[in-house]
Amino acid sequence: MRGDRSLDLRDFLRVLRGDVEILAGIVRQIIQLETVREPDETTYPKDAWSVFACGSTSVGAHVGSLVERYELREAPATLRPFAPFGHFSSDILDEHAWRIDALCSQDEPCVDVAIEAHALQFGKEIWNKKFNKSTEIMLSPTDIPTTYGIKWEVNKIFQEVITMDESLFSSGVKGVHIETDTKGQSLTIKSTTDGQQVPFKLTLLNSLRKTIKEYALTAPDQNVITDQQEEQVARLLLSADNPFNMTAYPNPSQGEFTVSTDNQKESTTSVSIIDMSGFKIYQGTMAYDEKLVVKLSSPKPGLYVLIVKNGSHERRELIEIKY
Repeated sequence: MRGDRSLDLRDFLRVLRGDVEILAGIVRQIIQLETVREPDETTYPKDAWSVFACGSTSVGAHVGSLVERYELREAPATLRPFAPFGHFSSDILDEHAWRIDALCSQDEPCVDVAIEAHALQFGKEIWNKKFNKSTEIMLSPTDIPTTYGIKWEVNKIFQEVITMDESLFSSGVKGVHIETDTKGQSLTIKSTTDGQQVPFKLTLLNSLRKTIKEYALTAPDQNVITDQQEEQVARLLLSADNPFNMTAYPNPSQGEFTVSTDNQKESTTSVSIIDMSGFKIYQGTMAYDEKLVVKLSSPKPGLYVLIVKNGSHERRELIEIKY
């Protein structure tokens, strides 16, 4: 092990593979960089921990046999959200316009901090925009579930610091305003709806994407969070649970499938299907506690979005037509 950055082999294995009770067999699962007869630390990178294990993976192997070298490089520094900013705000208005303001002081933009805004649909990035000053992005209205995110550039790598999950908007939230005051150590979340009460969650995550703390919020409202966390927060996640359940089966299908729901609040449920360009190809309704058999007329093979609405609740699911 190099210098004062000592790391026990068992601890090293725990870092990579979780808790390890027995060394035997675990070494084989880690990528081996090389096999050497005599470890020579002077030839190895200075920014990495070098870990050596005896050539045999049995617990009683001889130290004098060939050794296997593994490296654990120092992870890039994780930027605390909004640390470079005196003031930061992200404002999505009715999913049509998104304004992002980043100021290092009261009125000076952070020109030396690279920011990326991006949007995802069904896990695939559909667009991104990089900038280093206050900017406004016009959003195209779509019935396709969309997740919006913001990244900072850290060590030439963009790291996600804010995620507004598509479940937030499909649950009924229309606008989201996120504002931070680094000096005052506060986080403000303001949300809007069409009038109905919509519960949602703010989750604070660490650099390993593990939950530090979760807040239960309700839209429309304004919440100011000032409590400090013992663990460093690396990411903010806004999402919502949808109590309205929907199932479509079989999926994939050849254009005929069944839609069923539960936890309906209203007596009538609307069912629509749009293609990936946003064009509606089907519209129907189903009564309370009933199933609907959807029969599409000569649909083209591909992916479609199934949208099921019951009152203020809505569920969307990706369906596939395959012959």
